[in-house]
Amino acid sequence: MTMKNDMNFSQFKVLFQKNFKQLVKDASHLFQVELNLDNLWEKYLSSFPPGTNEIYRQRRKYDCSYCRNFIRNIGNVVVIKNNQVKTIWDFETGDTTFQPVINALDRLVN
Repeated sequence: MTMKNDMNFSQFKVLFQKNFKQLVKDASHLFQVELNLDNLWEKYLSSFPPGTNEIYRQRRKYDCSYCRNFIRNIGNVVVIKNNQVKTIWDFETGDTTFQPVINALDRLVN
């Protein structure tokens, strides 16, 4: 897959929602991995490539209360399918901004 850097957050959100819908399809249970949610949030913020999550006014571009609550509330959710743990971050975007972030979160949660 060729990586490109032209995806906006709305496009990323659509890919995430499609992945989540597919992930929970036919799943009887969702599980939460026990980990420090502050660490998960910091991993999210620190995993953006240089120059893609710069400080705008007082916060980084992708540092908002909605993102923080989302990461802290369901960022550690996993499903067990075919005897394998699958995180909500296990998908491809083909984007140089968001792919490093979801790869880092996937490794931390898995």
